[in-house]
Amino acid sequence: MKIFDCHSDTMADIRNRVFAGEHDVIRTRHLPLYDKGGVSGLLYAIYLDADLGDPQRTMLEILRTSFAEFDAVQDRLAIGYTAGDLARIMDGGRTAVLLGLEGLDGLGTEPDWLHTLYHLGFRHAMLTWSTDNAFAAGSAHEGPGDGLTDLGAEALRLMERLGMLVDVSHASEKTFWDVAAHTEKPFIASHSNAWSLCHAKRNLKDDQIRAIAERGGVIGMNAWGSFIDPEHATVDRLG
Repeated sequence: MKIFDCHSDTMADIRNRVFAGEHDVIRTRHLPLYDKGGVSGLLYAIYLDADLGDPQRTMLEILRTSFAEFDAVQDRLAIGYTAGDLARIMDGGRTAVLLGLEGLDGLGTEPDWLHTLYHLGFRHAMLTWSTDNAFAAGSAHEGPGDGLTDLGAEALRLMERLGMLVDVSHASEKTFWDVAAHTEKPFIASHSNAWSLCHAKRNLKDDQIRAIAERGGVIGMNAWGSFIDPEHATVDRLG
């Protein structure tokens, strides 16, 4: 059985460790964990920690450090650009990586940056990470309204035209339904659980789950305790 992790913050970890003086982070820190867990593939999504300051500068730092790391482990890990690529990489015994974005804050207010990122190999993106930005309201948004912005709609059109996966994990409920209305292709929720089992804002209500299924999308479970049960998070409860 092949295990594919639909959401990993590995690239942010690489940036932070390299800036702290470490080297060969993927080989020493991450590959042993993949081997231990039987993980054959992962979605590496760029997470831009607000504490690090300017998101565009941080995104470039993550790209610089991560791609240097990718080159150093070509014997063990490779980036996939298509579904066929991912399957061939995993079948060949290497770890397959799909590149993505956990929020578009690194684009500023210019969706055209998606062209550049696509040509670098990015095939996935969320509009926002929990908080509101120029593209959409995130799951931490308080109150009604404020879903997709005009820039967000422009970004969605470009993502679908390029062939990038649209991800609604971290979107507000209004943004979720706006995304559904402004897209035609399948979309995913890479790491979201069921709201009916745990009333966390990041989890999906039954009608949202049905909407993703009806579109032919995928939902990846989230193992973070507060999205399973704030008081008694267990593997059995997640399952």
